[in-house]
Order: sequence, then C-alpha cells, then structure tokens
Amino acid sequence: MTLYALVVAIDAYVPPVNALYGSRNDAAALVAHLRSRAGTELALEELYDADATRERIIERFRGHLGAASRGDVALFFYAGHGSEEPAPPAIAHLEPSAKIQTIVAHDSFRRVSDSLVRPIADKEVALLVAEVSSSGAHVAVVLDCCNSGHGTRGDDLGSVRAWIPDPQRMASEWRALAEELTVPRRPDELLAGTIEHWAKPPAAHVAVAACRSDERAKELPMGGVVRGAFSRALVDTLDTLGPGATYRSVLETVRARVERSVREQSPQLYPSESGGLGDSVFLDGAVRPVPASFTMTKGTTGWSVNAGLVHGLRPPSGAEAYALSCEAPSGAHAGMVTVAAVDTATSTVVPDGWVPEDVAYRATIAAVPLPPVEVAFTEFTDSAESAETSPMAMWIASAIAGTAAQGARPSPHVRAVERDAADSGAPRLHVRLTSPDEATVCRRDGTPLAPPATVRSDDDAAAVVATLEHIARWEQVRGLCDHPSPLAGAVKIAVTPAQGPDAERSAAGAALASVGGYRLEYRRADDGGWHAPYVFIDVANLAEEELCVAVLDLTDRFRCHPVFLAERIAPGHTVALWSGAAIPVELPPGRAVAPSIKATDWLVVIASDVDFDADAFELPALGEPLVAASRSGADAATSTLERLARRAVTRDVGAAGPATPARWSASAVTLETVVPSA
Repeated sequence: MTLYALVVAIDAYVPPVNALYGSRNDAAALVAHLRSRAGTELALEELYDADATRERIIERFRGHLGAASRGDVALFFYAGHGSEEPAPPAIAHLEPSAKIQTIVAHDSFRRVSDSLVRPIADKEVALLVAEVSSSGAHVAVVLDCCNSGHGTRGDDLGSVRAWIPDPQRMASEWRALAEELTVPRRPDELLAGTIEHWAKPPAAHVAVAACRSDERAKELPMGGVVRGAFSRALVDTLDTLGPGATYRSVLETVRARVERSVREQSPQLYPSESGGLGDSVFLDGAVRPVPASFTMTKGTTGWSVNAGLVHGLRPPSGAEAYALSCEAPSGAHAGMVTVAAVDTATSTVVPDGWVPEDVAYRATIAAVPLPPVEVAFTEFTDSAESAETSPMAMWIASAIAGTAAQGARPSPHVRAVERDAADSGAPRLHVRLTSPDEATVCRRDGTPLAPPATVRSDDDAAAVVATLEHIARWEQVRGLCDHPSPLAGAVKIAVTPAQGPDAERSAAGAALASVGGYRLEYRRADDGGWHAPYVFIDVANLAEEELCVAVLDLTDRFRCHPVFLAERIAPGHTVALWSGAAIPVELPPGRAVAPSIKATDWLVVIASDVDFDADAFELPALGEPLVAASRSGADAATSTLERLARRAVTRDVGAAGPATPARWSASAVTLETVVPSA
C-alpha cells in the first residue's frame, strides 16, 4: 500500500484576498505526522503559496494522486481560503442555494492574458476525485477552509478562512472585480466534463471538512503559533489514533477539541450514513495507529520507551507528566515510571521508587499530565496600555498568584501567562478587559464563557478567579479525551431517536449516525408549543475483556455529573442507559424554549480495566458551590484513574500510598439540542 498525499497550503495571498497566517503551519504539522507514521509508504507532494496556483493544483491532483491504484490511498489536504459564487445557469436548479463553493488558489481572482483566474469549484474537485477513485484507490479529501461567511476577519484573536467578494464592502479599486464575480462563470471556465458530471452520484471517497457550509473555519494564535482550529485538532487526534479508528470516531474527537477553542465551527464528515466509507478505517490503515502498549528498555543513558510526540506523548509541564505502568516479562506489574523528556518517537523515563532489571518491560499509559489551565489577558479598548500591565489584569493576576490578600495561596487550577506565551500543552482561557473595571472570561477566540464581571475590589478579583477555576476543572475533565490510550475505541455510544416519553424500545428505528456528534431538534406541538426530543442511549463494550464503564454529562453550564455510574460491562455486551427508557433531551432550566435557542452537552465515556468511582468527576454548574468529598482510609482513591479525577476536580491526589495501575480511555461525543428557527 502506498499513501499518495497532495498537501496544499496558502498563507501569502495577494490583494484583494487577505493573507492568512496558519495554513502552512497546519501543513507542516500534518506532513510531520504522515512522515513519521506512514514511513516509506508515503509518496508526498507539497504546494505552498505562489506554487499553489489553480493550474498546478489541478495538474498535481491528476498527476500525483492519479498514480494511486487499487489498494493505495490518495489524500488531498487543503488549508487556505474558501469562497462561494453563483452557480452556472445550466445547473443552478441542482443547487438549493444557487451557489457553488470553491477553494481559493494563490492566483485566483487575477487576470492572466485578459482571462480571470477562477477558484477551484467544488464540482471540479468532485470531477478530480472521480478520476482518481476510478482506479479503485481509497480517496480522502480534508479541507480546512470556509465555504461561506460574512467577511475575512474574525475577532481580534484570530482570522477566518473565507474570502467572499462583496462590492459594498470592498475598496473602490477592487469594486469592479467584485461586481464581475457576482456573475456566474461560463461553462468553458470550468474543467472539461464538469457540467456533464454535475448531476452524477458522487464518486466513492471520504471528505472531512472544517465546518458546515453556513459556518466559518477559524485560525488563531495557539501558544504564539497561528494554527487552524480544525487542523490542529485533527493532527493532535491522529497522534493518539487507536487501532481500528474510523473517520467517524476521529471526527468525534476532532469536534470535541475544536469546540474547546472556537464557537460555531462544527467539522463535518461525508458520507455521513452509517455503514459507508465514513465508518471505514482512517486512511484505510495507511497511517499506523498508536500501539496498545509500548516497550521500555535500558540504553547507555538510562531508561526509555519507544513512544514520543508522534504517539501523543507530550513533555512534562511543571510537575505534571505522563506516567506509565510497567509489566515484567512474566506478566506481573513491576512498577511505575514518569516521562521526563519527549522526542519525536522516543521518551526518556525515570522509575518511581523501584529498580528495573535489565530486561524489556511492557509499558502502558496510566496517568496523564494535568497542568494548571493558563490564563491570558486581552485588551479590546483603545487604550495604549497593554492588557498584561493594566491595573485590573494585575489585580486578577495577583489573586491567581495568591498575593492579593494576606494568607491567600496560589491557585492550584489556573496560572497567569502572557498572551503570546509558548504553547505548553495546557488548556488556555482568556480574560477580556472590556472597560477599566469590567472583565469577561472567554475562549481563545473571544467567545464569552461567563457574564461580564465588575472588578473593583479584592473580593471582585477573587470572584473572577473562582469562575476561572471552575471552568478549568471542567476543562480538565473534558481534556481527559485528548490522550493516547490502550483502550481507545473500546467503548462506543449509540443514540437512537424515540417517539416521546412512553416510546417502546422495540419500535425504535436505526441509531443515528454521528457526524462528530448528534443534533436533536424540538418539534412543534399541536397547541403551538414545543415537544422536547427523546432518545435511547446505549453503551457497548467492544473489547475482548470486561471493563468498568461510566458516562459523564458535561453541560454548557459547566456542570459535570454521571448519567451512568461506573459499572462492569461484559465483553461484547451492550447496556442501555436509564434502564432502557426513553431519555428526554431538554434545554436546561431557565433557558427559554424559543426558535434558534440551543444547548450543548458532551457525553464523555470513560472505560477502565480497574474499578473506579464516577462520582469523583462530579462538578456543579458554574456559580453553584463546589462540595468536594473528603475521602480517606478505605474511601481513598485506589486506582490511578480515580486519582486523576480528584486532581482534575480538587487537585487532591487522594491517598498517599500506591494506587492500582489502570488502563483507561476517555472519549467524547457532542449532543446539540436545538429549537428550530421555523
């Protein structure tokens, strides 16, 4: 098998198209991953900036990807601007929006020999895909760009990968061009055969897109380096890819990661139907998955494991580091080691309180780093004063550091960093200073996570820190899904629609196909009111061993509570939540049931080969008091997973003695509940 990959990334657009800053960074990260995990089976071509012209992209699509044959994989990756334009009249009746989506090449919208160079239309890409897939090759398309939008910039924290020509908003020198682009292109301006191919069924392929057609793909600074929110999440997910991971399971993890950074961006999968190519193994197995376990051996400089950055491990962050459980050749547990340094494919480890023999040990990840969440300050006023040095920022930072009041201690959950601080791997929140005495806790992209807070006293600053700490606890629990695991993919959730609260399970149809999550809609009642959706939810253990499984519900009010307490599930067995009854999926109390109102939940499935207490992950909603259970003696945390939960929620490791090593995994699926707009 050969993996033919064509990677295209454009940052250096020329006016009137605005430049981007993270496309080439995204391409570099993907290329590094492919080279390390596909090895000699990779046949790679790259087109960047000025080399990524319309003609060159099409020529290499046909020439390079066209070399793939049955048994091979052809991957087209594009990071750059997306756009849209009117559909040609001959096929406009086939497009519900009367528009077609396009990817913007470096020379798009420029004139060559008096001819306007058009972007590459989605239907032209479809034609190219059909040509390549006709050989029997497995074809995958990954697009990190917008298909629609209302401008070229996001907020002050990032930019949007869309360029939509708008005569009313463009400078006078470009207005004539924008007017010309409102007219459909002629059929002869499309690749030969595109119009004829338009109405044909799509050729066999898999496509993964950064967002829905009515959303915008964002890029933003992440630790001083600009990245696309989607591409970064994708590569990070691929680094933790478990055996047998499908496009659908990859997308579920990618979406959960994207939603931690930006709003209104939902990665999409095609085909979405169950049982199709979307449920095939990612890249048909051309990218080698993370092994279930690693090997620890002794070298001239000490002990190391054959796993590194490309396997999802990350360097220690302060006192936080990965810990691995080591198994002797006899199969007995030998001891734990801590990851001290991480290279591309290997990591240096240090034994914790034991002296290994000079033999090879089987090592599996038992504990993961949970560094304090970083807090950066951003200024959105006309003040010349930087955000970090503004009095309010210094006030809040002092509260975080524990110096704002006598007897205070530094926050164990958050720490203040400069806005452009290097990426340490820790989650990051922003405090936006909207006035001299008002602050708002936000995501990286500026999305508010809590109401604005007035800061005029020590108590006010402490209240902001309390909000940051609560969100940090919640993010740490959700972030458990970001790490490699020997049990990755072992447990799955299935969501099936139910026709009301008294629905019989026997009358239910097929389970919904997840496209990075599930979208459930209220429906109109006969009296004009609304009926909440109902579902059946099943949890299946796909492993060949019995596992202890829990399901947590993380709400958009920053609450975390178990909806399925940790119970042992037999191998190959499926268990129904709520004892098999239909489950209401409703807007939370206090949120009006009105058109376009929605709520988001993240169902986190945790599986372990050692019993654990799911209540350890309990968190109230934001603003409600946190009641931390104090456990000691027989009630103390007894497994590494349970201690991980206590560290995430309370920064308490539980009992001081040794804990039972646990192989565990966590995965998340998004549940979006929406009241339709009409």
